Amino acid sequence: SYAMKKIDLSVVPPKQKKYLLAELKIISEHKCKFLIKYYNTCIQDDTICIVMEFCQQGTLETIMKSKQLSTEKIWKYFAQLCGGLKYLHDHNIIHRDLKSSNIMIDNNDNLKIIDFGVSKILNNYMKYTKSFVGTPYNMSPELLKNVFYDYKIDIWALGIILYQMTHNNKLPFMAKSINQLNESITQAKFIMHPNVIAIFQTIIKRCIQVSPHRRIKLNDLLRMQNIKKYVI
Repeated sequence: SYAMKKIDLSVVPPKQKKYLLAELKIISEHKCKFLIKYYNTCIQDDTICIVMEFCQQGTLETIMKSKQLSTEKIWKYFAQLCGGLKYLHDHNIIHRDLKSSNIMIDNNDNLKIIDFGVSKILNNYMKYTKSFVGTPYNMSPELLKNVFYDYKIDIWALGIILYQMTHNNKLPFMAKSINQLNESITQAKFIMHPNVIAIFQTIIKRCIQVSPHRRIKLNDLLRMQNIKKYVI
């Protein structure tokens, strides 16, 4: 079975639509089991339709809302997330909007990242619209300050997702106002629940570092025994 995502392209000039399709085609031909399969992409009038594999269990966000994840499951999902990101980064794609609602779980309980590349490509074509700004609660300090960023923004997002998985879907940065939120994020001020196992606490802290250079490298994560066994 399939799922379809529709995106409004009315603001994109006709000539650009051709390039957009070509770029989407490149992404759809990936060879990674932790990324969603795109089957077909077509443009109808001003709408782009992306046909992709259907994941029975829905998003990671939905799953976390309904139940607490076991330690084993957290390792599995986190490992598969690292595997998918590694493939993207090796192919020079920054996800840029990695969050629990952009992660699907299929009927075999395997994780699939969605919206990779699509948001980056659409951003290039939709400079005039504000519709593709990331999710503020997940945003890294670089995105918030609108300064130069690289693939390390995805490492920050990994930390946020691992925090959510270990804290019953709670986010590390929550605030009553956008200014407060900005301050918490730009200073990486968050509280960890003492019951969270030490290794998870360490990984979260190593991902959620204000300075991108200080964030843990994907390769270091992939070398960890608990992660390696799910990715190979």
